[in-house]
Amino acid sequence: MCIIAIVFLIFYLLIFKKHKPVSVGECSLVFLLIILLCLGQNGLEKFCKQWEKYGGAIGGPGFSWTFNGPPKAPDEILKENSIEAEYTGYDKTRLLIKESIAKREAIKNLINNGDFKIPLGNKLSKWGHGLHSDSIKAMYPGVDFVWFNFLNADIDISVEETEIGNALKIIHKSEEMNNRIGLMEQRLQVVPGRYRLSFWAKELYDFQGSALWFVTTDNWVIEENGAQRGYDLNKKGTFGWEYFFKEIQVDKSGDITFSIVSIGKGTVYIADISFIKQ
Repeated sequence: MCIIAIVFLIFYLLIFKKHKPVSVGECSLVFLLIILLCLGQNGLEKFCKQWEKYGGAIGGPGFSWTFNGPPKAPDEILKENSIEAEYTGYDKTRLLIKESIAKREAIKNLINNGDFKIPLGNKLSKWGHGLHSDSIKAMYPGVDFVWFNFLNADIDISVEETEIGNALKIIHKSEEMNNRIGLMEQRLQVVPGRYRLSFWAKELYDFQGSALWFVTTDNWVIEENGAQRGYDLNKKGTFGWEYFFKEIQVDKSGDITFSIVSIGKGTVYIADISFIKQ
């Protein structure tokens, strides 16, 4: 097969290109033909499979060759494109928004940006809208916060990259409670039925029991007439990442406010919040 390829090359150069210069494109074409002829049918099939597997490409004038190396796992791509705390970089942000929305739609999660990949101030995030948030914004048009503190509560929040992905970090520093709370809300469209609320949490040493609630009712009840309406994270002290879930009963149809409420002192990380119809 190699001999035939060499004979073909000589024949081409002597007969067709006898008095004409050989272009780069023609050299590339001849070189490609020689490789394909030498490989044979079985070798050609293997070559094509490997080329497709590792992201190679052939195309353009003169057959330009590119090789991008082995394919990267989605986690590696996200790691390379992770955004900093200040969320700079349009392309990086756009990638994380796309990943967050795709994941939410795949599991039918009603909560937007429960993985906190989308910047909280982005309109696609949906956090910062609900019964109390919208009431405050209506009274003070210039206010465009996502997290609200009440009665001079000393609470700081941020989104940080952790070992399991982006997480909401809540630091509640108020010594005296007395309804010094902070909250972040999101409006959900629901129908009556049971929903599975789940999330990951990590607490530091100063976290007090029952210092964080997840609620689905306007009066912030955790349990009502034997029905679970929210979740009280009543585990105290330091622990690493743990998975929590609870079945929540919703009786109304239409719009409800889902709230994260910090009511006690301590530091906690929250990640991957989901609210899925059962």
